[in-house]
Amino acid sequence: MIYQNSSILIPEKHSKLPLIRDEDIKDLENINKMHGIDFVMIPYIVSKDDVKEVKKRLTFLDRAVIISKLDDKRSFEEFWEITNESGGIFIHRENLSHSLNPEKLYSLTKFLTEQCNIMSKPFIVEISGINGQNPISNRREICDIETSILEGVDVILIDHETSVGKNPVEVVQIVS
Repeated sequence: MIYQNSSILIPEKHSKLPLIRDEDIKDLENINKMHGIDFVMIPYIVSKDDVKEVKKRLTFLDRAVIISKLDDKRSFEEFWEITNESGGIFIHRENLSHSLNPEKLYSLTKFLTEQCNIMSKPFIVEISGINGQNPISNRREICDIETSILEGVDVILIDHETSVGKNPVEVVQIVS
């Protein structure tokens, strides 16, 4: 089922859609005027040229850090170039599991964490599956979060569970 305001990821397929739309630019300009923007995460980055294109369109955000979200295995062909051009790196392992072998995903995460730490770039990982009502699932996910932090991940994002989940307060309590 596709929900309103959802995105669709088709692994290893190049989209001709823009990385950032004119409507996004207008929204960011307005938010920046009212509150200031510190970070902007851009999904579907597969090359350093993608990052350069976004930075060119966001010059009005002079102090904002551009976080590149790597959603596809093609992104790793230019990982160092993308990371050099970006202010930080963000991966969503569930999305990546569609184009990468799941058993390689955790060792890849560890490698990316190490590389981002060496390059002094923030590394963000989105972890899915925490459920306020499922203690078995929670133990597995909490171990995943703890391991990620011990390995040097800078930020753990628990998006869906807190934004549209049935038990957001419980999820935040479990993680904290």
